[in-house]
Amino acid sequence: MSERELDRWALEYFDAVTRCDLDAVERFWTQAANDPALEAMLHEMESSAEDDAEAEEESRTAGAIADAVRTRLPTATLDSANDGPLTVARVAEELQRLGAADPLTARLRSDTRVAPPTKSLTSLLAWAEAEFGEGSDAYWRAFRSAAMRLRVVRDDAQYGLAARSAKPKVPPS
Repeated sequence: MSERELDRWALEYFDAVTRCDLDAVERFWTQAANDPALEAMLHEMESSAEDDAEAEEESRTAGAIADAVRTRLPTATLDSANDGPLTVARVAEELQRLGAADPLTARLRSDTRVAPPTKSLTSLLAWAEAEFGEGSDAYWRAFRSAAMRLRVVRDDAQYGLAARSAKPKVPPS
């Protein structure tokens, strides 16, 4: 079966699943019993759909928990280990939360670039001078400190998630 035919079958299968047409879905699986390429494609689509459903459920659950925390603990900050790379905007938000009332903070809050490495203050100052041309050394020290803190919090959260014990197995009844 050609790639084009597989693509057509995939679209038709997706349409049948979306319409909840169980007869059509059954016909696809019957055809797949005689066609290894079609069977592999259907298994891949089912696996992808299951992964998407699990991710959607996890996202809904995490959102509900975050909303509950924000409601009950309005001064708490929520740091997520899965937010992607640390951005300049996230560091600026942390500076603002800590009370850094500087016009540069407002400007940085819209900067979606990945925050630079913070190991060396000298390299951070060189980056800041090249990118923004403004800000005192004290401001960039505070920026560096906030970025380091956020990275540590993120690393701790990832470690905590990785070290979490597995669910106990329930013996069959």
